[in-house]
Amino acid sequence: MFKTRQFKLAVSVLVIALAMFFGIYTLNSVLVAGLISLASIYLFIHSQLVSKKPRDIVLKMLRVAMWLGLGIGYSDVMVRIFGYSLAYILPGIIITILGVAVICWHELSSERSQAVEHGISMSLIWLGLSWASLVLAYYHWPVALILPIVWIGQFLIALWWAASLGQKAEFLAAVWAVVVVELVWVGSRWVSLYQLPKLGLVLSQSSVLALSMGYSLGGLYFHRQNKKLTKPLVFEYFAITAIVVILVIIMTKWSNTP
Repeated sequence: MFKTRQFKLAVSVLVIALAMFFGIYTLNSVLVAGLISLASIYLFIHSQLVSKKPRDIVLKMLRVAMWLGLGIGYSDVMVRIFGYSLAYILPGIIITILGVAVICWHELSSERSQAVEHGISMSLIWLGLSWASLVLAYYHWPVALILPIVWIGQFLIALWWAASLGQKAEFLAAVWAVVVVELVWVGSRWVSLYQLPKLGLVLSQSSVLALSMGYSLGGLYFHRQNKKLTKPLVFEYFAITAIVVILVIIMTKWSNTP
C-alpha cells in the first residue's frame, strides 16, 4: 500500500497543502511554501520514473511546477488583498493541490485523456491570467514585466496542447501567446475582476476572454486534425466566443463614474 502511486501522490499533495497553509497563512513566506512544495513534487516524480535522467524529470515536472507556482502566487495575492482569512486561503490551497494531483497523474499516465488535457490547458489559462491581472491591479507590477511572463506561459500551454495531438505547432503557439498578451495589455488599462460568489476565487476579464477564445480555437484545431470539422461546429465555436465577448462588453463598467 505504502509503495503505490496513489499513496505517494496523496502524501505529496498533503505536504503541499501544509506547506501552503503554514508558508502563506502563518509564516507569510511564498518562498518557503514554493520550495517545500517543489521538493515534494520532485521526490514523487523521481520515484515514479524508470529513467532518472534530469532531463526526463524536468520535462515531467515543468507543467506541474507552472501550476504550483501560479497556484501559490494566486493564493498569496488573494490573502493579501482580502485578509488572512481561511475563506480565502483554503480555496487557493484546494485548487492548487487538485491541479497538482490531476497534472501529475496525467503526466505519468500511459494513455492520456484528450478531455483531461483540454481541461488542464483551460485551467492554466484561467489561473495564469487571473494571477497576472491581480498583481497588475494590487501590486502594480510593471506591465513590461508581466507581458513576457504571460507570453512564455501561454506559449508553453499552447505547445503542450498541440503536442497532445501529435503535432508540432510552435508558430501557432507563438501566435496564440501574442494574442493573449495583447488581451492582457489592453486589459491592463482598466483591470476588471469577477469574484465568484461564496467560493473565494477571482477571475479576471482577460482570463474569461482568453478562455472563450482558447476553447473555440482549440476545439476547431482538434476537429480539423481529426477531420471532423463541419460548418455547424465552426458556427457553434464562433457563436460561443461572440456571446462571451458581448456579455463582457455589456457587463463591464467602462468608466470610473458611478
